[in-house]
Amino acid sequence: MIGLGVGIVSGCIQFWLLTKFTTGITTGKLSAKSLFFGLLQFVLPMGVLVAMAFIKRSDLLWTAVGIVGSLIICAVSKFVINTRRTRGREDKNV
Repeated sequence: MIGLGVGIVSGCIQFWLLTKFTTGITTGKLSAKSLFFGLLQFVLPMGVLVAMAFIKRSDLLWTAVGIVGSLIICAVSKFVINTRRTRGREDKNV
């Protein structure tokens, strides 16, 4: 089950990288740092899965489940937090 833990950590790091990359693109400040985050965001899961395939092949599926699950949980959590913050600002403006 070490693969699940590795996958969860990897998915959280990937979500952080994806957030940095998309923030750089949507604000119009596309820098070399943003592009590096974007590239690293794509390479990270492949590297983790290949490493787990060599280290402990039996946990490869759990690693993938951890990556995908943590990405989904992080995205939903960020959406809920941002929605509550936005709703709080709208209530004050009325």
